[in-house]
Amino acid sequence: MKKLLAILMLFLTLVGCTPRTETGKYAGEAMFFALAPIIYPVAKIHEGIESEISYRNDRSDLKKPEKGTPGISKEEGYFSGRIYKEEYVIFENFCDDKGYFLERKAYLPEGQLISELKYNKGIPVEEKIYYPNGKLAEHWIGKGKRGNRLRETYSYISYDENGKLEKNTNTNLELSYIADILTYNEDKVYYSIGDILTYKEDILMYIEPKNGDTLYYPTGAPKSWRRISKEEEQKLLEEKKYLKDLEEIYYKNPSKKTKYNGKYKVYSPNGNIHADLNFKNGYLNGEQKIYFWNSKQIYSIENWKNGEMVGINKKFYSNGKLRVIKELKNDSIVEKGYLLDGKIAYEYEKNKNKNSFKIYLNGQLIEVVENGKLKKYYYGGQLKFSEEKRVVFGKKVTVDTDWYYDGKIKKEKILSIPDPSYSNERMEWTREYYPNGKLKYEERDYYQIYKKVEYFYDENGKLLKKKKS
Repeated sequence: MKKLLAILMLFLTLVGCTPRTETGKYAGEAMFFALAPIIYPVAKIHEGIESEISYRNDRSDLKKPEKGTPGISKEEGYFSGRIYKEEYVIFENFCDDKGYFLERKAYLPEGQLISELKYNKGIPVEEKIYYPNGKLAEHWIGKGKRGNRLRETYSYISYDENGKLEKNTNTNLELSYIADILTYNEDKVYYSIGDILTYKEDILMYIEPKNGDTLYYPTGAPKSWRRISKEEEQKLLEEKKYLKDLEEIYYKNPSKKTKYNGKYKVYSPNGNIHADLNFKNGYLNGEQKIYFWNSKQIYSIENWKNGEMVGINKKFYSNGKLRVIKELKNDSIVEKGYLLDGKIAYEYEKNKNKNSFKIYLNGQLIEVVENGKLKKYYYGGQLKFSEEKRVVFGKKVTVDTDWYYDGKIKKEKILSIPDPSYSNERMEWTREYYPNGKLKYEERDYYQIYKKVEYFYDENGKLLKKKKS
C-alpha cells in the first residue's frame, strides 16, 4: 500500500508541477497509463463497495415497517408507477393503534381510485393499481419467506387500457397486443403504455422482443414461426400458404413496385376474403381493403395513388369500432387513434410549420411533444412538466421545469449555462423548491472541471449546509 501511495504521489507531482508544458503533459499521460492496471482495479473495488453499501441501505430501508397517524387520515402527495408519473393524488391512510399501516388508498382529485395498497403490520403485501376509468391495470401480491414483502418476492398481473391481459408471472406469461389482436405470447416482450415510442400507428405497439418475433400481423394473419412449438409451427406454416406473396407486396413494403396490374385478392383459410387490392402499372392504386384473418370484419380501408398513401385512411377494431384515422393532404399528416371505448388515445399532426404528438389517458391529455418541445400534464389538466426558452444570466437557454399541482415551480434544470459568479465556467444548474415556493436545494455541477457545489435550505429559505465535491 505504501508503494502504491508513493507512485501516486509521483504521478501527482509530475502532473501538478508542470501543467502548462508539453513535458508535464506527456509525462502525466505516460504515468497514468503505467498506473492504469493498478488504479483501475482499486477504483472498481471501491465502486463495487459503494454500490453494495448503497444497495444494502436501500434494502434495509425496505425492511422497516411503515408508520403513520393512528386511525384514518388524509394527505396530499404524488403517486408514480407504470401508468402514472408523479401524479397528484389524495392519500387515505388506515393505521392501527400503534401507527402501523393497514391500508393506503390513492385518489385523483376528481375522486377516481387509482391505488389500493394493503399492509401486514406496516409491511406492504398487496397492491392494485387502476386506470382512471376504473379498470384494473396492475395487481401485485407479495409472497415468500420475507414477511410477504411486496416486490421483493411477488406475483404480478397486468392489463392494458382495453382490458386485455398483458402479463401474469404466476404462469410465466407475457402477451402483446396491437389493438385487440394478440400478436405474441412468448416471454420477454417489452412495451409500455406511457411511452411515446409505443404509439405510432397502433394503440398498443411492442418494442422489438428480445426472444423471438411476433407470431401474427395486426390483422391476425400468420407472420412468424420462430421459438414456438412444433404444433404451432406447423399450423402457422400451413396458414401462411394462403398469404401467397401478400407479405412482400403489402405487409412489408406496400410502396414497392410489383408485377401486378388490376385486381389482386387473397383469401383466409375459411374462405373469407382477406385482401382486396388494386394495382396500376405495378403500384397500389385506388381503394385497398384488408379484412381480419378468417373473418368478414374489415380491418382497414386505405387510398393509394401510384404507390403512395393519400386522402383519408381508416383502421378498425375486430368489433368494427374505429381505431385509427389518418388523413394525408398536401404534404401534411393528421392522425388520431382511439381506444375500444371510443376515447381518444393519441393525435399526430405534421406539416411544414408543425410537428406534434399528443398522448391521452382515459381521454385526458397527459403529454405533448410539439416541434421538439415536451409538455406533460396532470390528469386534471394542470401543467406538470415543461421545456421552454428563457433568458438566464443574459443567455437564452432551455429550462426544464417540474410543476406542483397548484402551479408553483417544483424543480428547474438547465443542462448547460455559463456561471458569471465562477469565471463563466459552464455548469449544469438544478434548483428544487418546497411547496411554499422557498428554495429547497441547489446544485451547480461544473462538469468540464469535475467540480460540484450543493446548497441545502430549510422551508424558510435559510441555508443549512453547503457541500463541495
